[in-house]
Amino acid sequence: MEITENEFWEKIDLHTSLFEDERQLTAEELLMAGYLWNTVVYNDRLMQSTPGKHFYDLVVEKGIPEMIKILKMETGRGYTFHSTEFHFVLGGIMEPQYRFEIKQ
Repeated sequence: MEITENEFWEKIDLHTSLFEDERQLTAEELLMAGYLWNTVVYNDRLMQSTPGKHFYDLVVEKGIPEMIKILKMETGRGYTFHSTEFHFVLGGIMEPQYRFEIKQ
């Protein structure tokens, strides 16, 4: 999925706020957070940025436990979680269909 860098950072800002507000996220919000997280992990430049690293940490702390529950994820090899119901994989080898491609 392609996204502009501005769109990407807008989504990061929104989902960072959702996690910081400590409210229950919907399955759709958690799924989007998963796509964003995979993108941050895949791209060193994003991971080294302050907002990217902060979002990464929030998802590890607050997002992944909720994703496992709400998206009915199962643990795979290594740090991989997959949801058959939502056709989504978090972590692992970061296949293109599970992350964004940022257009320059």
